[in-house]
Amino acid sequence: MKKIISIVFIFCSFLVIAKNKKKNQKKEEVIVATHNHADTVVATKPEKPDAVIGAPLFDFSVLTSKGTVFTNKDIPRNNSFILMLFNPGCGHCIGATNELKSRMSEFKNTTILLVTGNNLYDKLQDFINEAGITDDVSMTVSVEMANMTKKIFEYKGIPQVMVYNQHKILQQTFYKKVDIDSLQYYLKN
Repeated sequence: MKKIISIVFIFCSFLVIAKNKKKNQKKEEVIVATHNHADTVVATKPEKPDAVIGAPLFDFSVLTSKGTVFTNKDIPRNNSFILMLFNPGCGHCIGATNELKSRMSEFKNTTILLVTGNNLYDKLQDFINEAGITDDVSMTVSVEMANMTKKIFEYKGIPQVMVYNQHKILQQTFYKKVDIDSLQYYLKN
């Protein structure tokens, strides 16, 4: 009888151990699933959704060097759009502007907007002069009015050039160096 009781006791102990092991395994699966779900949430909700390839153009308003307000609604309906975030004292920015300016004939149906921080308005004219932007050049130089750069600037280098197709969908973003042929390619997509 003692042997039977011992065997039953040992058997029950194994059942309890197996049950606890299964319970712990379930907890681990839930933790892993929760962690994977968190990764998915992070991946589908980027920090700057307006700067993600495929994002539609967001609402914005800027103050131009001529003292007028320019908004996303001022872009002609079928025009593609190039948005360049720049710093007036940046040599790369002046170089990129000069490259764009030298090939303006290739951007007939494209609106080009250069935007810098609102605290740099007094530096715009120096930039315009140094880059040789004249009234016959079809690009608008401006400062932000409503912290738009916080929504899109990615701190990967300036200029940050964002290329939108004629449907106003972000196709590509370039940092520091601008390749005009690449801009043309993405404008057509």
